[in-house]
Order: sequence, then C-alpha cells, then structure tokens
Amino acid sequence: MTAETTAAKSARLTARHDQETERLRRERDALQEDLEGAERALRQERRRVKALQTELDGTRRANRNFKIAEQVFEYWRTHTGHERSEFLDARQKALLWALKHYTPRECCLAILGCCVDGYVNPRTGQRYDDLPQILGDEVRADRNIARWEAYCRTHGRRFERGPALKGEQPRG
Repeated sequence: MTAETTAAKSARLTARHDQETERLRRERDALQEDLEGAERALRQERRRVKALQTELDGTRRANRNFKIAEQVFEYWRTHTGHERSEFLDARQKALLWALKHYTPRECCLAILGCCVDGYVNPRTGQRYDDLPQILGDEVRADRNIARWEAYCRTHGRRFERGPALKGEQPRG
C-alpha cells in the first residue's frame, strides 16, 4: 500500500508540475508577445522621431540665416579650439536664434568675449564656451559682447559693432 501511495503522490506531483509548467509557458509566451509588440512600437516611434528630426533639419537648413550660421560656427570652432565639434541641433538652434536678434558680427564679438573672459570652473578647469552658453539667449549674448567691449577698452583696442562677415548687412 505504501508503494501505491508513493506512486499516487508521484503521479499527482507530476501532473501538478506539468500543469504549472504549462501555465508558466503560456505566461512566458504572452510576455514574449507583449515584448515583441513593444519593440515594434518602439521601432515605429523611432522612425517617427527620425522623420521629425529630418523635417526639422530641413526647416533649419531652409532658414535664410543657415549659411551665415555655418560661418559663425566655423569662427567659434576656430577661436575656441573646438576643432572636432559638429554643427548639430543645440548649436544650430542657438545660432539661428542669435542671428534673428543680433548681427553676425555681434555673434562673433560674443564669442570673442567668452574667449577672453568666459567662465572656467575653478575645481575642474572646464571651460563653459559652447555656443548655447555663449549665444543661448539675450542675457548671455549681451554679457559676452560686454566682456569683449571691456577687454578692448582695457587693452586699448577699438571696439565696433558694425558688419564683420563678407557681404553682411547690419540688422535693421
């Protein structure tokens, strides 16, 4: 009788184990389906983001100031030593905004102001001279232009806000 009881217990445990295994398999398959669906949705959203970024890039490139922004970017790269920097979203946005409100020369003067008297973190030695920090808003741009003006005054240099780049017209 003990052998039958052990066999019966074994059969019952095996049946329960098989049921539990099957339940876990179904649960795993459902989770796998959910994961695959989420991955498909994520790929779709990434494609949508990429399309919107391409559209935004096209809109920025169509801006009448984009070529001038590229020239000012090259000026910034040269004067700040960021030779490997690229003209990407944040820099494009900052420069196109600045060129709506300032002449290209004023943007270049702000860059020079940051070069001669920009903020450097005393603990890390990191310079804060990226374009969005120089020209990101009117306060920063005006502060950096004023730095260059003060530098010119103290070093006996002439300070002008007139046109700087070839073919540039003062804003009106």
